[in-house]
This record gives sequence, structure tokens and C-alpha cells, in this order.
Amino acid sequence: MNGLQLEVKQKVAICYFCLHEVLSKIPYFSIENSVVPVKFLDEVTSKSSDIGSENCNLCYGILKILQSTVEGIMNRVGQFTEDNFFITVHVPDVVYLNFFLLGALLNWEAKSGGGDGLQPDNKALPVFSIDTKLINIKEVFRNMLCNRLNEYCDQRLNEQQKHGSQDRTEMVRPNLRFTCNTPLPCCVNVVILPPNQNLFTELLAEKAVQPRSKKMKFSYIENGNDMGRNNFIHAVNCALESLEQQSRYEDKLGSLLTKNFDRVQFQISVSVPQVFIGGRYLKFSRTLSQTPWFIGGRRKGTSSIEELITEPMKLFFKCDSAMFRSSGREDIDVKMLGNGRPFAVELITPCVTKVTSDELKTIQEEINSTSKPDVKVSHLHVVKKENLDVLRNGETEKTKEYLAILFSKGEKFSPNEVEKLKIISPLEINQKTPLRVLHRRSLLDRKRRILWATPEGVELKCEQEGISHYLTLRILTEAGTYVKEWVHGDLGRTSPSVCDILGRTNVDIVQLDVANVHLTWPIEDKNS
Repeated sequence: MNGLQLEVKQKVAICYFCLHEVLSKIPYFSIENSVVPVKFLDEVTSKSSDIGSENCNLCYGILKILQSTVEGIMNRVGQFTEDNFFITVHVPDVVYLNFFLLGALLNWEAKSGGGDGLQPDNKALPVFSIDTKLINIKEVFRNMLCNRLNEYCDQRLNEQQKHGSQDRTEMVRPNLRFTCNTPLPCCVNVVILPPNQNLFTELLAEKAVQPRSKKMKFSYIENGNDMGRNNFIHAVNCALESLEQQSRYEDKLGSLLTKNFDRVQFQISVSVPQVFIGGRYLKFSRTLSQTPWFIGGRRKGTSSIEELITEPMKLFFKCDSAMFRSSGREDIDVKMLGNGRPFAVELITPCVTKVTSDELKTIQEEINSTSKPDVKVSHLHVVKKENLDVLRNGETEKTKEYLAILFSKGEKFSPNEVEKLKIISPLEINQKTPLRVLHRRSLLDRKRRILWATPEGVELKCEQEGISHYLTLRILTEAGTYVKEWVHGDLGRTSPSVCDILGRTNVDIVQLDVANVHLTWPIEDKNS
């Protein structure tokens, strides 16, 4: 036979789908009368799920979509309430190497023509690159998988209509559909994992390859899946360049191409948009932290506001994780009263993605019953992701109202001192980072304003009748003001303080509550 003659023991097995859906679309792939030894697997063999059935040497069985793969995807999707899913696929780069080498051998054959063999100048290998538009195995697989899934849905729906189904968990929703044309927020993600031993690993084993970067190391056991495309292409070209120095290296390439490898594996995941629930919480405990509190690796307390709020939500939305956000936080010994502190919960990969106002009321009641008497939530609504900026910006822009109980040691508050604490116009203060938080906050000077302050009554709480040591002070401040330090001065780090205003140092704060947080929240998502 004229042209390129390969001395290989086996033939390149090409499945029905690679031949008709991929190779037939590539101009230079002319398989007919090829001297490259090939054998075509018929459609039945290409679909066979038998353990001993032969795999395609080009796609490693990617286009052999087994029924177990379809059912596995349906089981995953069945956990979610969404009806429309977009299919995304990641094809390993090593698959494109198979097509490249077959094309290179065919091109050599074409160049050799009717001579006795290849001339030295004709034997140079082309530079390996990956053209996903030319070799469209990814799109072929996506279309095939999409059709199989929709056919499965139609088949199950027909069976349900004819025979019914007692088990609702096995029922297919009537509107469930898959697409690979129009991107959707909800996706079925298929990551195709190449076999540990494949054409790439065998190619590396033929010749030692120097890594492109010192940070990148190659080993013979790597399957080429996690290297990054640029490093993969570099490694292949280095290996091919080394292999070209050998005589009859085309036989080695042919032998590598015909070698049988294991079938690919499919890693299936489902991604859906996060759900954001906004609301406000009240806190009535002085021993409950906002988030789980650890000191030296040991937990302080048994629960937190975050856990009390998020756990019932995670159960309803059927998600494993949630992220709690709030507009600021109160100290563990400070109550949150009044209209409550704005918060939002991000439900990550929730199976339930739609919720009604009645269901939100049920969630709210569940949270309030399980966290009673420490925490109470209100105004639960679905909010948009972009509205979370309101919470973040509110940490520095909102105003907060406090109720502080002051204690005067040794002498009572005089009427004149009470009058001095009536602040009707904004008072600017300078605060260094308080000593109590200096271990976790940067040392900064902060300019803050006390917008107003009003004494709300002198309470007699001493044994000696008529001596008033306690004073309740209602205060409105800018966000970020350290109220406790404003009262006692924090050893001069906050000025002017209440002690500075009164001209003495024996005044301290014994109790503090947040009375109101002035911020418009939640901003309801009208489209939810």
C-alpha cells in the first residue's frame, strides 16, 4: 500500500458518534481508505453499557451516555424546585490531543502521496494547539445529553400518567426541562474527568519533559486535568519535540493512539442562584453573641444570633450553608431593642429557590419560637443581592439610638450636671481605638458625632434616700461611635467624654441598650 505505513498491532477504535458528529465536520479528517488502521464501532456498541464493551480511543467514552448517568443527573435535579436548567460541560484537554494525533497521522499520509514513504522534511509534526470550535465534541456531548434528559422526562411523565406513582419523590415534575442553547441561572454542571492513565500520561512517559515554569512540576502519574491549558499544551509540544528525534516515531504515536484506556468519569453538580432573606432582629439577652465566639480555640457560649436565625432557614430552603450579614453588631452584654437591627441571610445553593410571603411568616414564627426568649425576628422579605450594599454602607452611614444607664460613684448627679448632659446640637468627639478591642482592630483616630443626648430621669437606687447615683441617658450617635468609651473616656483616649463634660472621673456606664437603628431595611424584591 502506498503512503504512510504504520506498524501497529491494534486499530484505532472510533465510536459511531465521533465519526458522524465530530470527524465528519472536520475538513482534513478523511477516514475512508486510510492507511491509519481504524475500526468503527457501530451505534449499538457505541451506546452499550456492558462492562466489557469497547471504548472509543478518541473520546474515551464521553459520547457513550449511559442510563446511569442520566438517572444520576435526574436524581440531583429532583432535589431542587426549579424547572429549567442549562447544561454546562467541561471537557478535559487530553481528549483534544487524541484528535490532534489522528489528524497529524492522516496529514502525513496525504503529504506522502504515492511514494515509498515520508521524506524527512514532511515528517515534522505540527504544533499542538486546541481548537474547540473545530473539534466540537463539547457541543456534541451537550446536545446529546440535553436530548437524553428531555427524552427521559417525557418517558417518565408518560409512565406516570398511565400507571401513576405512589412515591412522590420519584415523580418527574411536568415542567422540568433542560437546554444547552440559552443560558439560565440554574445549571447542571458536568465535569468530565479523564482516566488516570491516558494518552497524555503515556506520551510523558516516553520522554522526560521539562516544566514551563519552576512552579509547575510534571510527573508521569498526572492525567493532564488540573494543569491549566497553557501548561498542558506546552507539555505536549515538549514531549512531541523529544519524540521526533527517534526513528519511526510515527509508529509509537500510532501505538499510543490505539492503546486502550479506562472510560472517563462524570462529576455532576447543580448550581442555582443564592436566595437572600432580609429582616430585623431583636436581642433580649446579655450573654448571647451575634456570631459564634471562640477564644483560644474554645467556644464561649452555646449558641449565637447567627445560628438561631440561620438554622431554621437552612432547614426550609434545604441548603447546607448560609452566610449571615448585619448592619453592625452590638456587644455581647448589650440588648438590641426598638425596631431591631437590619440583617440578611444568604442561602447558598438552596434546593428551594422560591418562597411565598406566607412561608416567610412560617419561617419567622419558627425562628421566634425556637430562639425564645433571647431573639425575635421581624419583617422577613426576599431581597436582591445588590441591596446588600445598603447593609454594608449602613455600617458607616446610619445613625443609632442608645439607652445608657450611668452610675456616679460617691456623689449624686446634681441638677446642674443633668442639664450639662442635655446635648441639642451635634458634638464632635475624637476616639482612639478602645483598649478593649485594640487586639483585633487597627490603632486609628476616629472623628464621630454625638447628634443629641437627653437625660430621661434620675433613679434612686441607693440605701440613702434621696441620693441619685443612676441616670438614664438617651443618645443618638453616628455609626461607629463607641458609646461606652464616650462615657468614661477610656483613660483619655476619647474626648470630650461625659466625664470631661462633668469635670470628674467617677462616672461610668453600667448598662447599655441599642434603642433603634435608623436604616431603611429590608428593601423588598418585588419580583420574588
